[in-house]
Amino acid sequence: MNSSPSGKWPYCGLNATADDQDGCTGVRVSGMDACLAHVDGASRAAYLATLGPGADIDLRGTAFTEELLDELFDAVRDPATGNPTFGNVLFDNATFSDVADFDHTSFRDIAVFNDVTFREMATFYGATFSRSAWFQGATFASLSNFDQVTFCREAQFDRAKFNIAFFFGSRFSRRAEFKGARLGAAAFEGAKFRGAANFPGATFNSAEFQKATFDGPANFQEATFGSAEFQDATFAETTEFKDAKFSEDAWFSGATFSGPTSFIGETTFSADAIFGAIYDTTDGQESKLHCGATFEGSTSFDGVTFPLDAWFNETTFRADAKFSKATFSGQCVFDDARFGTARFSEATFARYAQFKGTRFSADAHFSEARFESERKLGPLTATGAIHLRGAVFVEPVTVHAAAAQLVCSGARFEGPATLHARYADVDLSEAVLSQPTTVTSTREPVPPENDLLPEERPLASTRGTATASITSLRRVDTALLVLTNLDLSRCAFNGAHHLDQLRLEGECTFASPPKSLRWRGVPFRWTQRQVLAEEHHWRALEVHHAAKRNGWTKGPAHRHPGQTPGPATLGVLYRQLRKSFEDNKDEPGAADFYYGEMEMRRHDRSRSSPAERGLLHAYWVLSGYGLRASRALAWLILAMATTVFALMLWGLPNAAPKPHVTGTQPRAGQPVALTVDTPAPILAGPLRDRITGARAGDLGVQYEQDALNTSRSGCRLRPGCRVRRSTPWVAVARSSPTACRLFPSHPAPPDHQSQSDPATLKIISLGVLVLTRLRPDCGAQLGATSSLKDVSDLHRHLRVR
Repeated sequence: MNSSPSGKWPYCGLNATADDQDGCTGVRVSGMDACLAHVDGASRAAYLATLGPGADIDLRGTAFTEELLDELFDAVRDPATGNPTFGNVLFDNATFSDVADFDHTSFRDIAVFNDVTFREMATFYGATFSRSAWFQGATFASLSNFDQVTFCREAQFDRAKFNIAFFFGSRFSRRAEFKGARLGAAAFEGAKFRGAANFPGATFNSAEFQKATFDGPANFQEATFGSAEFQDATFAETTEFKDAKFSEDAWFSGATFSGPTSFIGETTFSADAIFGAIYDTTDGQESKLHCGATFEGSTSFDGVTFPLDAWFNETTFRADAKFSKATFSGQCVFDDARFGTARFSEATFARYAQFKGTRFSADAHFSEARFESERKLGPLTATGAIHLRGAVFVEPVTVHAAAAQLVCSGARFEGPATLHARYADVDLSEAVLSQPTTVTSTREPVPPENDLLPEERPLASTRGTATASITSLRRVDTALLVLTNLDLSRCAFNGAHHLDQLRLEGECTFASPPKSLRWRGVPFRWTQRQVLAEEHHWRALEVHHAAKRNGWTKGPAHRHPGQTPGPATLGVLYRQLRKSFEDNKDEPGAADFYYGEMEMRRHDRSRSSPAERGLLHAYWVLSGYGLRASRALAWLILAMATTVFALMLWGLPNAAPKPHVTGTQPRAGQPVALTVDTPAPILAGPLRDRITGARAGDLGVQYEQDALNTSRSGCRLRPGCRVRRSTPWVAVARSSPTACRLFPSHPAPPDHQSQSDPATLKIISLGVLVLTRLRPDCGAQLGATSSLKDVSDLHRHLRVR
């Protein structure tokens, strides 16, 4: 008895030759020495007569012709349905040299077609496999038709070889295994995979999975595709395309990936990768044929290569989307795509990367990505942060972004760059600006013609204003930087280079000091001015008194005071920014930063001596470093008020002192010597009587009036007298024995310079002497001139006389 080459069944062995020593490998019919194909007609009929619908048969290795197969079908045909019905069937290594028509055949038990060969068309249209179906290693040399086939249990097609395979509308209720299968042109359009669909290492000349449904995991790892069409396919669980190769266009438009999806590893799209929406533009009208793909679970394209165009327009990624280290050699389009969290870290965009209208409900990571030809990035909208940390922009670029944060730390802009930010906290620390760079705040919605997008509404509710802000310029060369309409109240300038060349345009706002505080129970206000965020951080340190820290904002390094810039560093920052304001002709801004510079000098104990700090402190108290006119005016008014108050208390006498004349009455005809003296002014009376409105309003008027009245009270001398005055206030006169009157000149008040001037007094005395020499009757006239106040009046009187 011969056994099969595998040793599993006794075979026929007919037609053995020197080249083929085994001959026919068909299993022997029970009780016979040959297989069903080689037994005589009577024996075959006798065997087939023993079969019926649902019979178990073993026809392994049998060579089937179309006639033999029809005889077999007639033996097992179900009269109720008219279709062949098998129980447990074994067709291992069988050969079908003619058309194998299994249409609508029912396999109630296990059906094994392992290593079977179909040299002509094999059709199983509408067939039902109630239990497992095994086609491992099967060869379908021509067309194979499994349309509308129902696999109730697992279907095994591992290592199967197909020329053309149709699985339209087929249903795989359990696992579908196509590991290592060569499917040629395979069409699974509308197929339903209820269990796992495994195609690892499978090879497709073309694969059509349009509207296919994968309810279980779908595994296409290391699969090789010519053209691949997965339009409107549905993947309910994990989908794996790891290390897959797509040599022609890959179409995934309208596909839905509900579970985690992976295109990682060495997955390569040698032609276009189309995941976006498809439009028909015939007849000049645009109609949508397919929507963009939808990825409900996390998606990874890490390391994927796109040599040609990659289309992700209107694609939706509801969870994490990873494109780290992906290479986009052609054009990549993400217009109107929707992301949860997107990661493009270390990705390379060799050509244009279009992200117009792209929205991120979480963060977008472009860290260390390289944009070699991009000229416009955005408009991007992100509820979270947009990370451009370490990204490289080779060509001139314009970035439009509305986000909570725009992180550009370490980014490199090799060409001119313009960043239009909305809501965002922009971090430019360590950025390399090789060409002029502008950062501006955009207040219009993105895009402007629309209302707030869903991703912007959380930003609008939390931020309140669309104005963007700069948070850090550390270690940035700002010589080529222009900031426009930005909030700089939290910006860290420490470590920036060439701050004096920084240009600030539009409405750039800085922080302000606290409104007020109480120091030792006394309320006072901080001087309102523009303040750097670093000054807030320094004044909030715990080295200062608690009351003085109140209202100042703590910095990120608050727990490490040594890392917070001190007055010496802040003074340099204020000085450089003041220079920038001066160059921009912004004098009010320059004044604020000069004030800040002087404040830091006043508090700097490392570079200034106590004497210098004392002078600066006085300068600050008296006039606010010459910038606070109200403070200087207040001190002036206080000084004037103090002076008036002091004069009223101690400087103004009650009345002018009256002159006294003392002398000896001589005999007639003898000379007489008289002394006229004025006592010192006297201030008497209680203090409460000194502070009056009358005394405050007239400093010396009353004193002058009293002196004038006194000067008109004359003294009479006897006829023939000669008068000699021993003081400048006494005129020496000689007269004839005629009667004369001498009126002493009134003493000059202390506060009247014109009458207390010694030169003036000498001239008046000389004039009196000349008059008495020339005119003996000068008494009346002298009395009339005694009230003259200066030489010009005397001269004018002499001319009149």
